[in-house]
Amino acid sequence: MRRIFKTLSMSEEELKKMFPPTELEIVTFRFGIATGHPQTIEDTAAKFNTNVDRIRQIEAKFIRKVNRQWENA
Repeated sequence: MRRIFKTLSMSEEELKKMFPPTELEIVTFRFGIATGHPQTIEDTAAKFNTNVDRIRQIEAKFIRKVNRQWENA
């Protein structure tokens, strides 16, 4: 989880190069990066008009990318 927060504290320019905008918006909302209040997976799915399984897929993909980035750093 620490890696996610460190990654999301990077500059907006760097994040846009690494992640698609929708993926970044979903993860930021889900983990409460902007507000300090994490959201449930159900609330996240409802906000982005998708299903819970799709949110899980996006989270997993994001976490894989973050881990890969920190392993290569």
